[in-house]
Amino acid sequence: MPAPLPLRRLATGLVRRALVGAGQRWQFDPPPPGWAPPRLERTSLYLHVPFCRHACPYCPYTKVRYDEALVDGFTKAALAEVDWWAEAAGAPEITSVYVGGGTPTLALESVAAVLDRVRRRFRLAGEIAVETNPADVDAATVTRLRNMGVALVSLGVQSFHETHLKVIGRTYPPAAAEAALGRLASAGFASVNADLMFALPGQTVGELLVDLDRAADCGADQITTYPLFTFPYTPVGRYLRLRDVRLPNLRARRRQYRAICGWSARRGFDRVSVWGFK
Repeated sequence: MPAPLPLRRLATGLVRRALVGAGQRWQFDPPPPGWAPPRLERTSLYLHVPFCRHACPYCPYTKVRYDEALVDGFTKAALAEVDWWAEAAGAPEITSVYVGGGTPTLALESVAAVLDRVRRRFRLAGEIAVETNPADVDAATVTRLRNMGVALVSLGVQSFHETHLKVIGRTYPPAAAEAALGRLASAGFASVNADLMFALPGQTVGELLVDLDRAADCGADQITTYPLFTFPYTPVGRYLRLRDVRLPNLRARRRQYRAICGWSARRGFDRVSVWGFK
């Protein structure tokens, strides 16, 4: 017999606290003395920038609300970690760099400093990809990304329907997402990805197809689709329980995913991963 729901929530909270800690510390702690990674010839690199202007309720990733006072500490910690790994791993060739978050474009000068250190301490041979948010894409941001040598940009659109944006806690209007995607697509990046969500409460296949068409028509050459994952410890998980909102059942989710695959074939997109179409 399963444990009562309050006990399961308590256990989940305790385990999560033990795994990720009670708070954020902008400090790089090297591994214990005597431990060293294997020497590497080549690898890829992921830089996590945890700052968000608004905390999306469905997001389970490490994040804090953007505060300019926190950026300097984060930058110093990231630079220290780059230096440590360059020494420990033998300055391998970096085949790709992905900068995610959070919203990395909230701290572009910090990201630029870390990328500059990566170029100096490693052999950067691959392309750089950066995530951003529709509310943060203006002409200055696009110019700075280009000057930093960013080749691939991913825009977290999620939906072009205002009703669904409200459910997932997004505060920008659909027109802002269209404008941001169009601006990125016309800026000369090697690739522009649009993130879209499916299996949202109340979402129809027709609405999903409209979102896909709109992303492609605005210039996205890659589209990443993923369902709403309702982690129980995120605000959206609590919201769905409190409001008795239900996600589409498994059959409906499969129907939407098949619709995405059919759309990609009609529009000339190839499936390159479970969720990605290019």
